[in-house]
Amino acid sequence: MKLEWHSGSLDQVLTEVGARRSTWVPSVEPLPARGPRTIVEMVSPEGVQVGPGGTIVTPSGEHVVIYIKDHTTKANVRSDIKERCRVHLSDCRTIRRMKADNAYERYVQTNRRDDLYDVTLEVGWNRYEDTELPLLPCKNCLDQLGYKDFSLRSGPESVVESFRLAEFFDHFATKFESKPQRRGGERSEAYSPDWRAKADAAKSKVGYRCEICNVDLSAKPVRKLLDVHHRNRVKSDNQPSNLQVLCKLCHADQPNHHHYRIPREDQTEIRNLRRQQQRGGG
Repeated sequence: MKLEWHSGSLDQVLTEVGARRSTWVPSVEPLPARGPRTIVEMVSPEGVQVGPGGTIVTPSGEHVVIYIKDHTTKANVRSDIKERCRVHLSDCRTIRRMKADNAYERYVQTNRRDDLYDVTLEVGWNRYEDTELPLLPCKNCLDQLGYKDFSLRSGPESVVESFRLAEFFDHFATKFESKPQRRGGERSEAYSPDWRAKADAAKSKVGYRCEICNVDLSAKPVRKLLDVHHRNRVKSDNQPSNLQVLCKLCHADQPNHHHYRIPREDQTEIRNLRRQQQRGGG
């Protein structure tokens, strides 16, 4: 049955169907906030702070974003923006995973709004360059915020590609549970000039043994199979508590080390040494 609606004849319609006007007033409650915490604030024209899902939050947001400055393990970063690290606008699931992996301090914070970011690139063997590049926003962040109705399932991709910080900050202020200690333009992400000496000292301190599998690599011909790993994955942070001596196999097993490649002969030699030392009790 098709009903014809005329806005001016409501009373007549109610009379015809034997109904009467209701005095019911709807009760509206805010939707639950998305994610474990309200981490982004939208500033209304009246200055009221409204979080995602309608949650009222405190007016303490900042115009700060975080990103990974170290692009030395990335390929084709100059020519392909999609190969670069992403800019984070909230404590999304990527940030929570990085915190769980003790890698949150890889990020740096910035309050620049020109869509350019200080990054460190590798331009040759142990040669680095600091430059500025544009970066795309994190899709997990956009999805969590519902920014311009973006979702991981349906996009649209144009929201990612056309994202501009100045436009975002016209409506939003970021509020992270905690911010990284370092800022984007402070220093290079390259290894420090004294890195080799620091690494040698760390290896010597533990007797040239892997701190995970305990394989003994003290013989000079096999010391090349021993690495020094930065626990927080910040190459420039050489505090003793941040350095862990590992054989190459254990180093490759660390979180987010999928880029680390070990020659097959080195893998075989480490495994053989492990077996020999286990049989001999060494």
